[in-house]
Amino acid sequence: MSVLVSVIVPVYNGELFIKECLDSIISQNFDELEILVSDDASTDNTKFILDEYLENKKIKIFFQKTNLGITENCNFLLKKATGKYICFFAGDDIMLPNKISKQFLFMESNKNLSFSYHLVDIFNSDTGKSIAITNHQKSSKTVDVNNIIREMGIPASMSMMVRKSMLPNNLFDKKFNYLSDWLMQIELSINGNIGHINEVLCRYRKYGDNNGKDISLYEHEFIDLLDYVMNKYPTLSHSCLKGKARYFFGKAFRVSGVYQRKLALKQALNSRFTLLSFIFLIILYFPFSNKIFNYIYNKRFILKSKI
Repeated sequence: MSVLVSVIVPVYNGELFIKECLDSIISQNFDELEILVSDDASTDNTKFILDEYLENKKIKIFFQKTNLGITENCNFLLKKATGKYICFFAGDDIMLPNKISKQFLFMESNKNLSFSYHLVDIFNSDTGKSIAITNHQKSSKTVDVNNIIREMGIPASMSMMVRKSMLPNNLFDKKFNYLSDWLMQIELSINGNIGHINEVLCRYRKYGDNNGKDISLYEHEFIDLLDYVMNKYPTLSHSCLKGKARYFFGKAFRVSGVYQRKLALKQALNSRFTLLSFIFLIILYFPFSNKIFNYIYNKRFILKSKI
């Protein structure tokens, strides 16, 4: 059987959800499929659950003797993948019926795409209830490399199907431990166009502390990555500077204290002058500026498009 789509599933201590994840992939109505799972030296019962799938011909399971970390574990699986297309997936996500077949046909019909993505249902793991739908695309907006840079990539990257021939040579870059997936999206979007399917085809589980990246925890890597992109791809410098400006503008609302907010806004202005950043810097020299910032923080999604 020829393999057209490879689904890579890195997993670490996934005993609670890995079975539901794998069953959702196995049940896809697509025969030319391989499922590659790499257990990254889990310390819970993940291995024993995976043992139940060893006889399944669609699944290849690898057990790492030592913990590689998410970036190297993903690269290990990418090197094993033989499909024309690759889906990134996590051991706690769920595929909805027909996800693979619909996305495969979409990619086949659009030969210029390096990857496509779709809507994702974010749900509460305890209740099963939907919290939000992510990846809504504005009809008037073309998603390209500049959007990927300015908006820190596409949320819920488990919705992506990638054309293997357009993967960057170094795959996920190990220099960026936390943001290698963002750099991957940037380089993929340089190599080809991006397609969007306006349909929910996956569910993203929200529980515990898996609530997404808190970029403030690795600000240095964020800045380093944008500097790396500017140096490697000078034509993208404007978007990288805009990305920095948006980050520092947002930081001004996340931090507390007038001094920290002034510093963040000055960094935003140094990256890219905008009237909005300048106005908010002036506001900080007036009394009650903290109350103003706290109020406006609730309106941050309106402001985001202005930076």
